[in-house]
Amino acid sequence: MNNKNCGCQQDQCRDGFVPVNGNWDFNMNGGCQRQNRCNTCEAENNCKHSRQADLLAHMRAGRPLRLVGGGEFLIHPIFVDDLALALLDSINKPAAYRQIFCIGGPDVVTNADYFRLLGRLVGCDVQIEEVPLAGYLEANPQYSGHLCHRSYDLSKLRAAGIRMPTVTLEEGLRRQIAWLDAQRA
Repeated sequence: MNNKNCGCQQDQCRDGFVPVNGNWDFNMNGGCQRQNRCNTCEAENNCKHSRQADLLAHMRAGRPLRLVGGGEFLIHPIFVDDLALALLDSINKPAAYRQIFCIGGPDVVTNADYFRLLGRLVGCDVQIEEVPLAGYLEANPQYSGHLCHRSYDLSKLRAAGIRMPTVTLEEGLRRQIAWLDAQRA
């Protein structure tokens, strides 16, 4: 599927969409991250989205991560500061008015490589258990937006003169880990 409005390239998708990472999401700063609860959760640690409140503790304990397809799909994470700065920069850019933009950070990685980097940064080896693609979508339709490569063409953003993301994945993860550890201290 190619979304002509924003330039997103999602033509690498399989038969459907499912989270490439089972219960783990590359966005570690979601509602359940901070409070172990959010509006889409029915109860503590029973999230209906793909964020995991205890991800770092899970990894530090040496427990394996279950990744759909073994984490083969590409992701294009962006650090929150870069996203906020791009949004603010777009306010006074006439080329941005009434437009839809895709945005991602400077790095595109596989989901498995994302978690390996995260593991290295928190000082633990990451064990990945593959969750087979077959049957996963049918069993987990709530994750339908994740079973594909999620890498974006940023040329429309650049052409509009909007500030491009600059925080690398490694630096963004370092900052996020420090923030999460400080919250738990």
